[in-house]
Amino acid sequence: MSDVTNPHDRLIRETLQDKEDAISFLNIIYLRMYRIF
Repeated sequence: MSDVTNPHDRLIRETLQDKEDAISFLNIIYLRMYRIF
């Protein structure tokens, strides 16, 4: 199995290495979603 997933998924996995960054990263995504809808 090769590690050829979408770059967005890879970015999330790389960010999850640091939990603080992951939390702020998810917060930014949620805030953007709420602004769009």
